[in-house]
Amino acid sequence: MKVVISGGDGFIGSHNAEFVLEKYEDAEVTLIDDLSRAHGENYKYLSEKFGDRVTLLETDVRDLEAIKDAFVGADRVYHMAAQVTITKSIDDPVYDYSVNSTGTFNVLESMRLGCPDAPIVYCSTNKVYGDLLQFVPGENGEVHLKKLEESDIEIRDDRYAYKDPAITGITEEGFHVGPEAANCPYGASKMAGELWLKDFHDTYGMKTVRARMSCIYGTRQYGNEDQGWLSWFAIRAILGKNIVIYGDGMQVRDALFCTDQARAFDLLATTPACYGEAFNLGGGPDNTINLLELIELIDEYTGKRSPLKYSDWRHGDQKIYVSNIDKIKAVTGFVPEVDTREGVRRLVEWTADNIDRIVEVSQDIVTRDL
Repeated sequence: MKVVISGGDGFIGSHNAEFVLEKYEDAEVTLIDDLSRAHGENYKYLSEKFGDRVTLLETDVRDLEAIKDAFVGADRVYHMAAQVTITKSIDDPVYDYSVNSTGTFNVLESMRLGCPDAPIVYCSTNKVYGDLLQFVPGENGEVHLKKLEESDIEIRDDRYAYKDPAITGITEEGFHVGPEAANCPYGASKMAGELWLKDFHDTYGMKTVRARMSCIYGTRQYGNEDQGWLSWFAIRAILGKNIVIYGDGMQVRDALFCTDQARAFDLLATTPACYGEAFNLGGGPDNTINLLELIELIDEYTGKRSPLKYSDWRHGDQKIYVSNIDKIKAVTGFVPEVDTREGVRRLVEWTADNIDRIVEVSQDIVTRDL
């Protein structure tokens, strides 16, 4: 079985490669990556563990000619190469769009030419929901959009929560994804990627799956301030560096451990009912954490606590975002196995054991003063 993973040297990509190589004895994986994030560390780990069953094509998904031959005869594709931060998308929207929209188109076109029958699972994001526009029925049977406002959120037990008990999380069918919801270039470019997947499914019959990712975290994660916040907090605490809290620290996210994410992608790729569909993928309501709770857990596991600095809320940040994952459960049977407490323990343990290498790879990104 030939598997192609764009962004395969990255944190999520490498865990998916590892899962496939361990589960399928006949699997051979091609990683496509420009090595801009992990700088080859995860490819090195995989090649030492699996030998020549894993190969690397060091190139950029924005270059169609450079990547298209890698997809010839592929049996499965995971598209994970992306620009992944809101701040970068605001600072450089041209780069953001070219990677997330054009890069996604190039992967799909490569598949159309070289492996049109292979399933593809796409790393989308919960940011495609943008301003959280809920479908609400009107008096005469019509449906209109209602934005979740500050008044729809309350503080409960020192964390933000949805006031409406019927909202246990954001659902695929209950909330709008489209231009009306977009609130940052990153969300728009990933939304464009989703549009390409739907279009290639509807036009060419390709087996596309859109996974709207929440916070994915775990081992081999080189977090930074703009992306991978659970890893970032652990790194900074272990180094004795301060952490900047944008907002008040009570903002809530659902979090999914990396091995659960990789298992979910395998289910999405092998379940025909998923093709052409979009699914939320996160820890769900049972696996939520806020920033201050994470700091307490890290302190518990390491005995180290970073000095905290507070700053203004950042553009596009939400006080609470929790994925409802009932749809993926119903279609594939997926249920997270690693709860947040255990997942953070594993993350902190790996980070502490590898802190010198993390600093070497990340350089001044993790050691600089903030």
